[in-house]
Amino acid sequence: MVSRKTPRYNYPQSKLDIKLLFEEDDLETVEAAKKLNLPECFEFINVSDSQPRTKPKAMNFALPFVRGEFTTIYDAEDRPEPLQLRMAVAKFKQSDEKLVCLQANLEFENWNENWLARHFFIEYATQFKRLLPSLEKLKIPLPLGGTSNHFKSRILRDVFAWDAYNVTEDADLGIRLSLLGYRSETLQSTTYEEANHRIIPWISQRTRWLKGWLQTIIVHSRHPKQLYQALGPMRYFGFVILMSNMVISSLTHPMILLLPFLIYFYLDLSIISSSILHMTLFSISFSTLIIGYSVALIANFQAISGFKRWRLLFTLFSAPVYWVLISLAAWNAIIDYIRRPFYWSKTEHGISKQMHDKQ
Repeated sequence: MVSRKTPRYNYPQSKLDIKLLFEEDDLETVEAAKKLNLPECFEFINVSDSQPRTKPKAMNFALPFVRGEFTTIYDAEDRPEPLQLRMAVAKFKQSDEKLVCLQANLEFENWNENWLARHFFIEYATQFKRLLPSLEKLKIPLPLGGTSNHFKSRILRDVFAWDAYNVTEDADLGIRLSLLGYRSETLQSTTYEEANHRIIPWISQRTRWLKGWLQTIIVHSRHPKQLYQALGPMRYFGFVILMSNMVISSLTHPMILLLPFLIYFYLDLSIISSSILHMTLFSISFSTLIIGYSVALIANFQAISGFKRWRLLFTLFSAPVYWVLISLAAWNAIIDYIRRPFYWSKTEHGISKQMHDKQ
């Protein structure tokens, strides 16, 4: 935590305006925070107990109290690199007025906690080291992560901040900024987090993410003509393919995995070869499996190669199992979207044995 003697950020304390957001009825957390004796730059804000009980609703509640030129979002468990704020301000100052958001890298400290944490680390490394920089170069709207986002406060207010009902408010805001002619870029600084390494909480968290992406797709596809005109052809199709693929690939993974083997083992080879329909179906399903897996695994390998954590290479062989878990969460997200579209499933933190041992 931050203390007067050893500030975590390499940034002038007089220029910091830190808001800690608490739910109105979370008295235990408020009392624990008070005991930390934090510097004067910290302010406690109790968010009213009203619906929806979501993170974007809390941030919208607190935004009018923000005094700084720039606004940065961190989760309570985040451990950003000390120079991150200075780097963000410097990049904003050196760029044009259309750059309004910077997304820092996210990385898990407890990457080697267990099998699930290692796959989660690989997935994050691929997203923040490979996917987002590639999208930035192609000028495709970035699906922002929910933390370590740095904004220009004035623009954040002008675009009416976050959608309080979207459970992946970051992805939605990234698209809206692009629609309004603004730009988001990556920031080459890392924020360290705790990986959700237990199966049931992980599925619950992933269900919320996929539900939010589905919300974002539906909201921004209501007027496809206006969306196309605002983004242009390349950025439009990039957005549609990216966001749709996040959900569709997750839903269809078990079928893609099993279909070629089912066709091969339950149909005679002579039947497959003699039927144009069966042969086409087998060829498409098998090539989709091989090409899809190859592309994904190559991207994973490239993303983790710089870390020199060789145990992760062996973890890659079990990627199909991890993707089945994502598929389970995707189907659960469809059900959750129908039953309770704005429900925010919270994730418990501070339970990593590996991180406690380091401390």
